[in-house]
Amino acid sequence: MSSLNRITVGKLSKILLIIFACLTIISALSIYHTHQLPTYENRTITLCTYKHTGTYSYVAALKPNIIYYNKTTLSPGEGILYTAIVEYINITFTYYFTCNPQPENVAINHEIEFQVESPGRWLRRLTEIEAKELLQLSGGLNFSIQIDCKKLRQFVEAINREIYGTSYSTTYNVNIKPRIHVIAKLATKNIDEIFTPELKVASKTDAEKGSYIAIENLNQENSGRIIETQQFPLQNVQNQRTASIIATVTTATTFIISAFLYIKYKPPTTQTKAIEKLTEPHKELIAKTAQKPPETQITVKIETLEDLVKIAEILARPILHIAEGKEHIFYIIDNNVRYEYVIEEAEQVQAKPEEAKPVEEAKRTVRLECPYPDKRGGKCSKIALGRSKEEAYRKLEKHVAKDHPDKLEEFKKAYGEEAFNVENPHTVSSSADKAISHER
Repeated sequence: MSSLNRITVGKLSKILLIIFACLTIISALSIYHTHQLPTYENRTITLCTYKHTGTYSYVAALKPNIIYYNKTTLSPGEGILYTAIVEYINITFTYYFTCNPQPENVAINHEIEFQVESPGRWLRRLTEIEAKELLQLSGGLNFSIQIDCKKLRQFVEAINREIYGTSYSTTYNVNIKPRIHVIAKLATKNIDEIFTPELKVASKTDAEKGSYIAIENLNQENSGRIIETQQFPLQNVQNQRTASIIATVTTATTFIISAFLYIKYKPPTTQTKAIEKLTEPHKELIAKTAQKPPETQITVKIETLEDLVKIAEILARPILHIAEGKEHIFYIIDNNVRYEYVIEEAEQVQAKPEEAKPVEEAKRTVRLECPYPDKRGGKCSKIALGRSKEEAYRKLEKHVAKDHPDKLEEFKKAYGEEAFNVENPHTVSSSADKAISHER
């Protein structure tokens, strides 16, 4: 891939990397959000509805009267039942039970309680026999009674005489209390309720109305229903969760692909560009390798890449290049000798421009060999290369000072600056020729 295309792909992959990183974060947040939503909804289902209805009705028999034009009866809504003209009152009760859906079976138990009271003074519960005699009770669940006002008044006066020694009483009540127990069997649940439609027949005295009989709450109802709470799945939440998971997987996959492309094709850093610029003039001699330099008997440290290039040309050997972190190693293997040049990226970036000039800019290169034996008694492998004899001499002098300090004075005397002709710095004296093995 060309350098231009590599840079283009690198920039595009970086943009995609940022975009898909943001999308991955958003989709991951959507997963968290959707998993906080409830997946089920509680709904109240009505299994059945039912109603108890108790209806009272009455017909009052009147004495001859003026107020109602000698009318003989009064029904609900036709007028006030004045005590002085009412002879008796016929009261009927009807009960209804309705249910939707229809129950499989209905069982109804009932009982009736009758009370006579003087409000705030006394209360007397009637026995079944007294109820039949005094109120003419007849029927069962749906019953009828007849209140004889004269007999009832006599009953109240008798109790007053027993308690207070006088028969006078202006007010009294007759309380009718049916108690209806209904058990209805349904397919799902049962209805088990008690319905008590109470009726009060009150004899009252009022300054405006006078003495009258009040009968109220003739129609009484009690409604109910059987409910059940059921859970229903929220499909839209499930769909949102699935969509968020798919989106996250998709964006994460594309993010990984973008990261791979970015790493593979990202534009080289400043340090990498500097290394590429350094090696560009010698790319035909340099080959990249992943193998670390092998161990050899002799390792020769070379100070510049240009010197290593010249050695490669002389020996007709390729330069192998391996990068270990920020350290770049360039080396040549010649039998048991390894010529090695090591440079770090940061060092190359900080180098002066003239230090990275291509070797072609040098007009000539001088090669000086160390004339002294190494520590093992063999020939020293140090080779100093320079663009001039003086530069090569200075490099070799540093080597002698470091590895052969006892020979430094001898070296300076034998190969000192007097060995070089000032008028022609590229001409070497006979003493210096001993150290020069090659000039190009």
